[in-house]
Amino acid sequence: MKNKKIYLAFLLMAISCLAGRYSTSFEKRIPAGAIKIDQTLCDWAFDNEAEEKPVSFTLYIRNASDKKIKGISSFNLKLDGKGLDENFIEAAIKLLGKEQFEKGDKKTPRGIALSNYVKRGMKLNDGIYYEPVTPPQTLDYISSVNASIELNPNEASQITLSFNVPPNLKGYLFKINQ
Repeated sequence: MKNKKIYLAFLLMAISCLAGRYSTSFEKRIPAGAIKIDQTLCDWAFDNEAEEKPVSFTLYIRNASDKKIKGISSFNLKLDGKGLDENFIEAAIKLLGKEQFEKGDKKTPRGIALSNYVKRGMKLNDGIYYEPVTPPQTLDYISSVNASIELNPNEASQITLSFNVPPNLKGYLFKINQ
């Protein structure tokens, strides 16, 4: 009888430890559509250092439901090869200097797009928010990260997500969905 009590006590402690240790993996998932992304800002981590840095995205999000949400939400990043993001263009020109792109002898689609931007007087074409890449690139890059979210009904918040984007794909247009 005494051995059974000790055995049960030991079993209860082991289960409690494991449940506490893995409790985050049992956290509730937030359903798609419960969070609305109002605005996304990007820091392309573009510098002279040789080491690869993750790209940082700041999202301004809002609880789109009338109930409190708490749990893990998955965010997906998809790159679009039809153009370059304006923030990337400005960072590249600031780092490398516009003289680098004035020659127009760049051989890559990204280099050609940057040269076109500089030749046009450092302005985007009217009516579009990006610099077109010719020919448009086919990019099959999709990445996901999870974030822990807790929002009251209609509450807004800011979160920062980091994605490891390969250096040859940095700068292209992006879309982040929940």
